[in-house]
Amino acid sequence: MSRRPRKPRRPQILWIDWTDQAAQLFRLVPPEWGWTPPARIKVVRGLRHSTFSARFTTPEGATNTARVRVRRGADGEWNATAEELEISLGRMTKAQLLAAAREADEC
Repeated sequence: MSRRPRKPRRPQILWIDWTDQAAQLFRLVPPEWGWTPPARIKVVRGLRHSTFSARFTTPEGATNTARVRVRRGADGEWNATAEELEISLGRMTKAQLLAAAREADEC
């Protein structure tokens, strides 16, 4: 007799407050940029990995999202496997877009 197939486990979604440890986790957004950090961070916990998402606000008022995906290693430590930064370009003029590209090249 074969085993009955299991349904995939749904990820858990948690919200945690912004702390100094969160600032270290989102190292993709340095404080020199002047972006305002969010009050809370969204955490999506899966079976073997977790994704942390934070929405930062620029001085111009645009909202940009940073994501960090972590995975538990064989030694039990959590390691960052992916970091991404989603920048909204809709509110930027051409001059602001070119300035942001130059600033990103300098980093």
